[in-house]
Amino acid sequence: MDLSLTEDQELLRNAAREFVRRSCSKQVLLELDRTESGFSHQLWGEMARIGWLGMLTPQEYGGSGSSLTDAAVVFEELGRGPVPGPAFASAVLGTLILLEAASPEQKRSLLPKVASGEMTLALALTEPDYGWGAGSIRMAAPRRSGQYHLNGAKLFVQDALAATHLLCVVRTGVRSRDPSSGISLLLVDASASGVSRRALPGFIAGTAEVTFNNVRAPASSLLGEAPGSAWPALERALQKAVPILCAYQVGGCQTVFEMSVEYSRTRQQFGTPIGRFQRVQD
Repeated sequence: MDLSLTEDQELLRNAAREFVRRSCSKQVLLELDRTESGFSHQLWGEMARIGWLGMLTPQEYGGSGSSLTDAAVVFEELGRGPVPGPAFASAVLGTLILLEAASPEQKRSLLPKVASGEMTLALALTEPDYGWGAGSIRMAAPRRSGQYHLNGAKLFVQDALAATHLLCVVRTGVRSRDPSSGISLLLVDASASGVSRRALPGFIAGTAEVTFNNVRAPASSLLGEAPGSAWPALERALQKAVPILCAYQVGGCQTVFEMSVEYSRTRQQFGTPIGRFQRVQD
């Protein structure tokens, strides 16, 4: 298997590396890490102008229609920062969820806004009884008088503090033997009445608990046309998004490795660089 980059991917990598070098100095990243959201309007605007927020959005919806591998190349370089913010949550995972779960009309309406950075998405999936599977989704959103009513909490919602809209995984149908049945995706305005977001201390900037207190979402907030059938689409989106997140983490690990090697060459102990000690070499 040939894993070498194409010429276009080399250009993408070089452009992303230059962006990190130019716009994401150590000082900038430390300042962002001290904020609750880890979000920079300036960096977000730059990414939008470059076109990275619309890489996975098809051209017919205002994006560039790039491949998953193209996106992974960019995110590996962003991980070398590591550059914080909702680029993965919105431009990758959020976009893939819309592509898998939204109706054609919703795609035409929402994807251009995500690609331009006007709309920022965050997935609200996990709950106090923590788990990634369908069986862990207990938050109910019954429909009454043409509206969905949300009450409950979502934990560890990455980039919730920077999001304009939340992709909420809820139960709109009766739970059966199949835990994936009855699960829907609702697009909820993060500033809606009854929605509160609290930064979780000890986690990377942007991670939050989101509480829904009698939140009312219109029927049009349901992604797709069939209530209770969203889980397979969500799984497909997650399977495509996870390798890109892994590429981001690989970039971070590579930077840590390079910093460690450089330190071992310059740090002196007992009159010699510590890189000469066997255990440091190990």
